[in-house]
Amino acid sequence: MLGGSSENSGSADSHHSWIRRTLLRISDEDNQKRRRSSFAVAAGWMIIIAGVLSFFNGLRTLLGETSWNLLDVFVDLNRYSICAVLVMLFGAVSIVGGISALRGRNLSLALAGAALGMIGDGVAGFWLGIGAILFLFLSSEDF
Repeated sequence: MLGGSSENSGSADSHHSWIRRTLLRISDEDNQKRRRSSFAVAAGWMIIIAGVLSFFNGLRTLLGETSWNLLDVFVDLNRYSICAVLVMLFGAVSIVGGISALRGRNLSLALAGAALGMIGDGVAGFWLGIGAILFLFLSSEDF
């Protein structure tokens, strides 16, 4: 009976070691896929920050030019509110582009997000976008 249990434990050990090797191989492949340079991560965060600044700049302009009542925003459409909505859309695209840069998925979306983040916000968004574009070009092999 002891001999049978040792055979079972031997096969169980080999089975567990096979599972362990498989899991380690899968985790190594995932780590190799997920490794991105720090430039890509920095560019992603810069694009997200520029997008958030742009979105809130558009929101502030939209609510500052009309009123704090959101119903008046849709009733009183003028050139300021249309431009503010466009700036908010620029910010939303920038945030999506920043997430794309963090994940290393789509370089063109990340570049578009950086460019729109530059347009949507003032001086801070412009410099964040310039830096993000430079960092994206430095880390273009990660995409």
